[in-house]
Amino acid sequence: MTNKIKIIIGSALALIVVVGLSFAFMGGGNIARNGQTVIIDFAGYMDGERFDGGTAYSFPLTLGSGMFVPGFEEQVVGMRIGEVRDVNITFPEIYHEGLAGRDVIFRVTLHNIRR
Repeated sequence: MTNKIKIIIGSALALIVVVGLSFAFMGGGNIARNGQTVIIDFAGYMDGERFDGGTAYSFPLTLGSGMFVPGFEEQVVGMRIGEVRDVNITFPEIYHEGLAGRDVIFRVTLHNIRR
């Protein structure tokens, strides 16, 4: 095998390793599904401003558990590790004062999916 071929093969293998590592760190196709517990950060915004009690970091959420207001968990389903998504919801009419019936946006970052 000539040196030129060895260099080409070595470069190709290095590229495969780099692409493979990038794929793994980007989630590698891991998609959040109902029943799985995801680790998320989220921050809630109402009228463009963060609201009190609407932010958490490294929060474990089991999708489909109904732990959050209707519409939140359903929009996290399908996210990939590392993805950031705006989740748009309307709080129920019977809810905490100041939030009841209000439209809000949660900026959600999916960090991990527990197996």
